Amino acid sequence: MRLSARCAAWRTSRMPATEAVAESRSEPRAPSRGRTTAGGLLILGACALSVVPLLSRTVLGASVTSIAGILAAIGLAMSGPALVRSAGEAVVRRLRPETAAPTWLALSHVRAYALRLSGVVGPLAMGVVFVLTYVLAQSTVQAATAEDTRTSTLAQYELTAPSLGGLPEGALSAVRDLPGVRAAEPAGTTTVVWEYEELGEPAVESVSAMILAPGARDVVDLGVTDGDLDRLTGATVAVSGEAARTRGDGLGERVRLVLGDGARVDARVVAVYERGLGFGPVVLSRELAAGHTTTGLARRALVRTDGTREAGRALAALAADRPGLAVASTAPDATGADTRPRCGSTWRWSWCCSGTCC
Repeated sequence: MRLSARCAAWRTSRMPATEAVAESRSEPRAPSRGRTTAGGLLILGACALSVVPLLSRTVLGASVTSIAGILAAIGLAMSGPALVRSAGEAVVRRLRPETAAPTWLALSHVRAYALRLSGVVGPLAMGVVFVLTYVLAQSTVQAATAEDTRTSTLAQYELTAPSLGGLPEGALSAVRDLPGVRAAEPAGTTTVVWEYEELGEPAVESVSAMILAPGARDVVDLGVTDGDLDRLTGATVAVSGEAARTRGDGLGERVRLVLGDGARVDARVVAVYERGLGFGPVVLSRELAAGHTTTGLARRALVRTDGTREAGRALAALAADRPGLAVASTAPDATGADTRPRCGSTWRWSWCCSGTCC
């Protein structure tokens, strides 16, 4: 501490008394041109980085906003004195003669003590950056993911069997035979390890993957831009457009995956979709995931109806007649919670399937 105090007082202690007093009442020096230029370049670079989330709708793209915010705060701290002084001089030149004395004195103080004022602006800017980038960026990604999933889900209802470990045999065909049901397709999720090369070096990433059947396009809209989900059979996968661009695994390419039970597979890409934020970077075919999950049963079935109440009642009655089945609506209510099919004159919030309905 003594060394720091001596270094801080070294220049002032060697100055004449009159010069030290004069300097204490005004700015000691003008900010260097190199510092101002470097700060301006950092701000411009931050503006360029802030455009990345608009071009890459991924979690990685959204994380760039944090880097852009930090660069902008550093740039403002470096070029702040020059910016504050220029802004103060511009405002003072436009002051009218009838301007109140306190206003004139405040603006003159901004111009004369730009270096000190920028020392206050810098920490404030850093606080705003941390709030906007590190707090709001996460909630923005979550909201975008939820919106992506909601808008691309064509099915109105979801049939599950949580107590059975999966949908039992015959449940899916029974749903398809109900009046008003236009499509019912199995769906599930699993975790895979994606092996790929990055900058010539081997890399791996653990990602969540959906399991869909070839008829999934009747219940979900992944925004396929190349290929077709109808070819999602056998050892095939569909990948998001971002993954296809960054990893070079486009249509027709083969990807190396490690499934949940440790089995290594080599799958062919048959479709590329754009809604990877809501559905993840990869979608597996049912045949590829068969035998590599815990129960081997479909976790859920997405059901699309004609939108009538009769179809919802029929689906609810089927779930009530089969122990273990549960029905939920894929559309959230005003509170964000899942709603349930309308049955009679009331909304059912739980389907215990005890044999009664309404």
